[in-house]
Formats: sequence, structure tokens, C-alpha cells
Amino acid sequence: MIYDFILFEQALAHHNHFPELTHIARLLKANGYTVAIADLTEQCAECQLEGVPHITFKNKNKARYYDVDTPALQRKALNWVNARVLLHRINQVLDNIQGQYRNLYVGTYWSLLPTSWLNKIPASACCFFWAHRSWTLEEYKYSKSTAAVHCKQFRDYIEHHVNIKFFVSDELIRKEVIGVGIEPQRLVLRPERTLDAITVHERPMGQGLNLLTIGKIQRNKQIEKILDGLNEAKNQEINYTIAGEVVDHEYEETIKAHIKGNEQVNRIDHRLTVSEFSETIDNCDALLLAIAKTHSTVTSGTMNDALLKGKPIIAPDYDPFKTYIQQYGIGVTYNPDDPQSLPGALEKITETGIESYYEGIKRYQQTLLFDNVSKQFGKELKEVIGY
Repeated sequence: MIYDFILFEQALAHHNHFPELTHIARLLKANGYTVAIADLTEQCAECQLEGVPHITFKNKNKARYYDVDTPALQRKALNWVNARVLLHRINQVLDNIQGQYRNLYVGTYWSLLPTSWLNKIPASACCFFWAHRSWTLEEYKYSKSTAAVHCKQFRDYIEHHVNIKFFVSDELIRKEVIGVGIEPQRLVLRPERTLDAITVHERPMGQGLNLLTIGKIQRNKQIEKILDGLNEAKNQEINYTIAGEVVDHEYEETIKAHIKGNEQVNRIDHRLTVSEFSETIDNCDALLLAIAKTHSTVTSGTMNDALLKGKPIIAPDYDPFKTYIQQYGIGVTYNPDDPQSLPGALEKITETGIESYYEGIKRYQQTLLFDNVSKQFGKELKEVIGY
């Protein structure tokens, strides 16, 4: 059988796009395309969608996956070894599926590998990457790392191969990707999350404010700034949960020092399962973000996970958060570099009440209803691939 799209299951270190793969497969199927998932690793069982077959191979990729206790130098070495193993595996799999696809989707990480594997893809087949931030297409301008060298090779390859295409998560990132030199006709809008119906669960009246930061605990989350802001706010009605696995043990010690003696802060210090992740968001009143600003706008799947459950956000005053909060009224912003700003934002959301953001959240959810997303996705994809 020849599939319209073969999607590559992939997981290397902490690069994990299983939810995106099933979401993309669902969008493709809804628009009449035939889809399969190519298994690269032993973790393929995590990526399942009814009606989407898996193309399996013998001797799956045996690259080692480090855990959170792996020392930094060993982690760096494993990344290098895993990349070599993965590249070898990619070439094997592409040889095995020749003639079975019209288009491929390969995620983000492969754009940071040597480009030799791309030569195995026929010019008639489009190869889609996920441009989840424009910075990954310009890393060579900011770094001299091996990944940056491969990034430059990838950009040079794009210049001479029109079959390289990209999914972008929102209009902000589309604009930035075009701004770094990628032609608009290569891009297809593909939001990271969708929902089937408008969902806002009103919370019981009279309870305190339960705030949540969730995901991998690393320095760019700037959690110590949140903790300092909460201490400054001195609001006994606010409870704060930090949920997620440790990536940087030294940073974890910094967080513990800030938490010490504060009974309003709860720490869940392990990697959450899918059900735990969902339940933890269900139990909060608002999502509190302090992600450090980067060279480019970054998508936030966690932000969407919260908004699609009807939870407002308290977020830094830069994009994408700033634009969405201004456009839809889904929360409040603050300046992470101003110690007085977060206490002011907390006072505002407390005074106005969580309920005052529900209508804005419903308007935002409307843009991510599956039928609406699927229609736009199908229209743009047809324009890009020609059918």
C-alpha cells in the first residue's frame, strides 16, 4: 500500500512528540488522507490511534535514554551517541519504506542531524518538519555547537529543495518563520492541541486560589521568581503547586531553598503520567507561567492544555502569552523581572475572580475546535502538496 503520509515515531532523550503524532494523524485522516506511523524505537506503543497502522521493523533503535539522574557530561555523550545510532536507523527505515509513501512527517529533532538522510527522499515527496519556533531554523547564528552546524547545513539544503515543508503551531510562529526566510508556500498551520467541544468547568464558590506550574523543572521555568513573587504577595488564600520531574538537580536545590518553610507550596517531584498530568491541571484554578524569554516565540502546549480545560493563565508579558491575553482575555500578564509585578497580577486575578475569564477562554477554545482546525488544516495542506 502507498500511504499519503508516513509519520515517524521518535523519542531521543527528552524529545518526545507522541501526542503531536496522534494529533497530526487524526487531522490527516479527517481530510481523507491515508496515514501510517513508522516505528523507530521501542517506545512506539505509546503512540496509538484507531485506524492508523504502524509500520514495524526488526531491530528497533536501541539508543539509550538517559534519566534525570544521568550526570551532565554523560548526558551530553549519550546525546552524541544516540544521534549517530538514530541517524543510522533513519537511513535503514527509509530504505525499507521506499515506494510506500507520498509524503513524510519527521518532527523537529531531525533538522538538527546531518542532512545526508534527506537524499533518500524522492523529489516528488514532501518532507514535513515541525517549525515549533523560528529559533531552531537560525541556531547557527547564535551558537557554534554541532547542532548549529547541522542547522546551517539544513538551511542550505532547504534553499535547493522545494519539497521541504513545515507545520507551524500558530500565526505568531508562522510570521516569525517567514521572517527568518522560509517561504509562506512551505507552511501549513497545525495547532498543537484541539478539542471537540467548548469546555469550562466552573469552580466552587468561596475556595482559595490554587495555582499550578507543571512540566519539566529546569532553569528556564524561572520558578524561583514565582516563589519570590508569592512571598511578596503575602496572600494566605493562595496555594501553589510545582509539578514535574527534575532536569537539573542543582536547580532543584535552589527551588527547595525558596520553598523551605512555606506551607502554601506543594511540590510533586516526579514525571507525571498522562492521567496525572490531566488530573493535576483539573485540580488547579489557574496556570502560572514564568518561562524565560528566548530569541523567538515559543509554543506552549502546557498553556493550551490548561486553557482547553477552562483554566486562565498568569503569564510573562511577552509573546505568545501577551498577544493571546490581549486578544481573548484569558488571563493576566506580569513582568518576571519586576519583583512587584507578579504580586500585582495575583491581586488583579483575585479581585476580578477566576470566573471573569471564562468567556474569553471560550472564545479562545472556539479557535481550536477540531472541526474548525481540520477545515483550515486541510485547505492549507492541499495548497502546499497539491491534492
